[in-house]
Amino acid sequence: MKTLRRVLAIGVVATVAPVGLATTTAGADHTEARLTLTIVPEIGPVGQTINAQLPAEAYDPAAGDLCAASATANQIIGDAFGDFSSGDPLEDVIAGILENATQEPSFEGTLDSILFPLVFADVATQEPLSDPSFWNPDNGQGSIVAPGEDVNTGQPLARPSTYAVAATCLGINPDLLPDAVAAAVEALTTLLEDEEGTAVTDLLTCLTAAGGDPAAIAACVVAFAETTATTLEEGVADVLAALLEATIDQDPDIAWAALFCLTGPNFETCEGPPAPGPAEPVAVTPRFTG
Repeated sequence: MKTLRRVLAIGVVATVAPVGLATTTAGADHTEARLTLTIVPEIGPVGQTINAQLPAEAYDPAAGDLCAASATANQIIGDAFGDFSSGDPLEDVIAGILENATQEPSFEGTLDSILFPLVFADVATQEPLSDPSFWNPDNGQGSIVAPGEDVNTGQPLARPSTYAVAATCLGINPDLLPDAVAAAVEALTTLLEDEEGTAVTDLLTCLTAAGGDPAAIAACVVAFAETTATTLEEGVADVLAALLEATIDQDPDIAWAALFCLTGPNFETCEGPPAPGPAEPVAVTPRFTG
């Protein structure tokens, strides 16, 4: 679902802010940061690709897998749509269509690229400074490019200066899901009624004729989905994007971080001038005194 990922890309920056760089145990509504993220290199210029490796505790079941809940988000959302019932035949069909959409591999892949962000952040303010990249929950690996500008303001970043690379995993707040699911169903229903009125009328007629027969009802829904495929593709992406923005937990328990030196325009380091390179040979004209 490329549309869904595009809609959410900017929102994720706000979702993971602040990353929290304190190394003490977090209190309520605060993220505990652990300086156990490994990055290579630890110093470089604007445009430098920084490869990151999270510790095993973040993704390996044998080491705790602290991000396990994030990996089941699609099932949690799907179950919420499955539990939805308004008594309105059209809304119940729409809920079923959305439930099926959340179980598609494309949606699961989109969640993986949203719920496991990797960001470049300001150490002092703890605010993300870059568009998010993402790490792989299967092996804890990811990469991000050192930015030259603050994504929030467009202003150049101070250089040379030390910044943070931070990774975390986000989850879905189940308490917010029922209202978000109802809003998604209502929004998609309204869209289809406005843009696919004839198909909606045909669906309701078909459902009435089906008389409660599961096979006949399924055939009605399949025909409706095929007829409205273009509208559904965009509409489903939009309402699921809104649902995720409303329900993603914006206060992760843990973030893993490392410090990165963004070198100056002339490759000055964060500790002073650049290290001297090899000495250049000096041409000397011999002087003979006889």
